[in-house]
Amino acid sequence: MLSIEDNTLITQVGPGTPGGELLRRYWYPIAAVAELDENPVKPVRLLGEDLVLYRDRSGTLGLIDSVCAHRRVNLALGVPEAEGLRCPYHGWRFGANGQCLEQPAEKKPYADKVKIKSYPVKVACGAVFAYMGPLPAPELPIWDLMVMDDVLHEIAYATLPCNWFQSMENAVDQDHLDWLHVAFSDYVLERQGRPDLKKRFWRPGEYQGEGDRGRLKEMLYERNDLGICRRAIYGDRTKEHADWRIGVQVVFPNFARAVNDLQIRVPVDDTHHTYFLIRAHWVKPGEKVKQDSVPYFKIPVPIEPTGTIRWGDMDAHATQDMAAWIAQGPIAQRHKELLGESDKGVRLLRQMFKEQIQVVANGGDPMNVFRDVEKAKNLPIPHLDDDDNWGYQQTQLRSRARTANKWSPVLKDMVIRYFSKEEAEEILKDPVH
Repeated sequence: MLSIEDNTLITQVGPGTPGGELLRRYWYPIAAVAELDENPVKPVRLLGEDLVLYRDRSGTLGLIDSVCAHRRVNLALGVPEAEGLRCPYHGWRFGANGQCLEQPAEKKPYADKVKIKSYPVKVACGAVFAYMGPLPAPELPIWDLMVMDDVLHEIAYATLPCNWFQSMENAVDQDHLDWLHVAFSDYVLERQGRPDLKKRFWRPGEYQGEGDRGRLKEMLYERNDLGICRRAIYGDRTKEHADWRIGVQVVFPNFARAVNDLQIRVPVDDTHHTYFLIRAHWVKPGEKVKQDSVPYFKIPVPIEPTGTIRWGDMDAHATQDMAAWIAQGPIAQRHKELLGESDKGVRLLRQMFKEQIQVVANGGDPMNVFRDVEKAKNLPIPHLDDDDNWGYQQTQLRSRARTANKWSPVLKDMVIRYFSKEEAEEILKDPVH
């Protein structure tokens, strides 16, 4: 159980709040670059602030206040110019730094005295990242998965009606896997009219028969320089197995690497967050990769605003997780919860968040803020299948239940390319199985 005061501390993300000030020390993905090819102006809500991301006709990106300083018109309607974004109402034009550049109707322009809010943006791995904290901004960390050259990258996201922290607690909750992603998956398949299908975790050649991992036997949550490492033993496995020897790395404050996914939680406001995935699909060893741009897709939200459950979308890990987070309410009432022995990771994450809030309050940089450009390049995150990435990818191709594979256009193309027509048709059938 967490007190109401501490729950407020870890869930408030707005400016001036302790949690919000901590979160403003980090960079956040706010869009896929490919989105701006379709529409060069995108409304963005981040850390409780309403903004507009745009790309002008010279290719410069800007992230500025959502409303014009003149008559408060929403700049989501703005027109990109050779330099800056022009308000559609009276033509005021703003640069990427928020400076007003033009006031066409004014006989005595005072544009040099007008400046609206703006924040730095950078591009990496097909995503646009924003920083909203004090300047100078730290370096944008480039994690190893983002710069691998033997993969096809893609981006996926969904914006959900719940606080980011209950989503992040899921990353330090080993025990949910066998229940939400196995037992509940079987019920979902039953609801979809396929009770004959059963969800199992497996690797090719690892098990005979059903291939289930067996119930969780032991787990451990360890603090390290990146955040929390989550280790587990299933079935007859030993501590030499990668599930324990390497584990799953959770990176403070807001993401985990799940083998080929960076699963990033982006706080929108106190009651919304975006689940943003930077994904990498390994190709066959020796195959050359060429990507002119990184594609993206949106993950369907499995519970509608009316409360209607979209059972047809619930046969994937991502939507099962989302449903559990949304079902906790806009902000989980942690003062009413009953934690057990299996919740050690959740306790540890909350403790770390409170500690790092204090670091910022004392004037320091919290963990995983990088000031050295060289140290921020190609940052390694240990993961379970380091020794056999292609072997792992083959399980991804066969089982579309993992994360958001069900909706991945990249994975679909790979299935068609690597398998016979008959095999591909079976793999691509719904529900995923």
